[in-house]
Amino acid sequence: MIEIGRMIKIKAMRKSENGMYLDGGESGEILLPNKYVPEGFDIEDEIEVVIYHDHEKRLTATTIVPKIQEGKYAYLKVVAVSAIGAFMDWGLQKDLFVPYAEQNVDFEAEESYLIYAYIDKLSDRIVGSSKVNKHLESEPTGFKIGDEVEILVCNKSDIGYNVIINDKCWGVVHNSDVENSLKTNKRMKAYIKNIKDEFKIDISFQAPSTKKVYELTDVILDKIKENGGSLSITDKSSPEAIFEMFKVSKKVYKKSVGALYKQRLIKFDDGIIKLTVGRK
Repeated sequence: MIEIGRMIKIKAMRKSENGMYLDGGESGEILLPNKYVPEGFDIEDEIEVVIYHDHEKRLTATTIVPKIQEGKYAYLKVVAVSAIGAFMDWGLQKDLFVPYAEQNVDFEAEESYLIYAYIDKLSDRIVGSSKVNKHLESEPTGFKIGDEVEILVCNKSDIGYNVIINDKCWGVVHNSDVENSLKTNKRMKAYIKNIKDEFKIDISFQAPSTKKVYELTDVILDKIKENGGSLSITDKSSPEAIFEMFKVSKKVYKKSVGALYKQRLIKFDDGIIKLTVGRK
């Protein structure tokens, strides 16, 4: 079956007056209306689209990137409310339906709510739910300290910001790790800072020092080579001098220099860092 509600690549099969029909496999041909067909797009070409059901319950394709995709979370605004549910603006022609049973509070028009998009097993259509905890993992696995992740900023709390990590579980960015206020509904790159008991995960925007050290060692070696094999900025230099050249703290720089020394890639000679014999 064709994947519904997320960006996928799909091949063109034939042209028609209404647009280009795409190869939906077992789901049959799927129309990409003329207004979404790019200039020069032809039969056998691939295109990235989202497949969803239109107002007449037919599968249709669009090149518009929706505000939310299947299996992901986002804040969406309510367009209309009915007795059976609410209709959310997700950027496509047909609004995303959130059944009344999937609302954690009674939705109000023009208000925004945190929504999870999923495929309803009975109708095979993409729908939404504000009961996000039902879809998030309460005991997340597969994370380790230092991992780079994607977070969705959800809401402010007394200790910081609650975020969703990799559309999988909750995490927290503490106030001490935030330089400027974070914007709700923004996706950002971040790092796993700590994993506590009860599966509580702390998030930081700074790469772990071990990763910084690993990246900085190559930069230091390149700088030494650029200077003819020596460097006057050592682990004894001032924090200001180190930051001016490498844009890192003295602590990180000292660890990086130490790592290079332990690998016998550098040596110290009269207050200068030099490459060891045979290094170029």
